[in-house]
Amino acid sequence: MLGLLGRIGMVLDASVIAKLIMREENYEEAGRKILEDGETLDLAMIEVANTVLKYFMRGEIKLAEAEERYGELVDLFNVLDVKRATNFLGQAFEASLKLQITIYDSLYIVSSDRLITADSEQAKAAMSLGKSVTMV
Repeated sequence: MLGLLGRIGMVLDASVIAKLIMREENYEEAGRKILEDGETLDLAMIEVANTVLKYFMRGEIKLAEAEERYGELVDLFNVLDVKRATNFLGQAFEASLKLQITIYDSLYIVSSDRLITADSEQAKAAMSLGKSVTMV
């Protein structure tokens, strides 16, 4: 099935997008990668929105800042090339079973030829499948 759908050349994992939106360490580098490579899965928006909520719930940001960060996320997704994660679900499930990693991580891995991530465990899993990985 993947042959019919094709893979995304390079895909940004949610960790890279979250790094930018939440101004985490190396967020400027994340921003550069996002501008250069601008492709991701629709799943990333959900994951990063959840990250914003976690920051708010832990009291690390106030309500107004959470709403502002969410707005930035929406704006960003209006300019990114976003692919449907469900198009890759079958292969991701198989990869998750093989590698014993989350389906979320597998979706980014199987959908791309080159993964851009801030998650070292996901990077290792991607490399074990022969994927090219760029760490941010």
